[in-house]
Amino acid sequence: MEGLRRALRLYNKYRRREAQARLVHHEGDIVKVEVKGSFCETCGIYDWLEDLVYVAREVGLELELVDAQEKASDKWLAVYRLKK
Repeated sequence: MEGLRRALRLYNKYRRREAQARLVHHEGDIVKVEVKGSFCETCGIYDWLEDLVYVAREVGLELELVDAQEKASDKWLAVYRLKK
């Protein structure tokens, strides 16, 4: 759990002007994260969501993006699977 918190802090540190991630739910190997912000949509929303996968690797955590749902024009719910 601490690795996940570190990954979210690191993600937000460098992206908070355009996107902020917040842990919504964690149970077993499923992690739900709300990503909210103005985003740079020319990059593609999935780029913002997949960025957390790469940031997590930096702190030794393996995540896989398995689902994403738009909740509002500036808010997405991303579902990740923690890999062992």
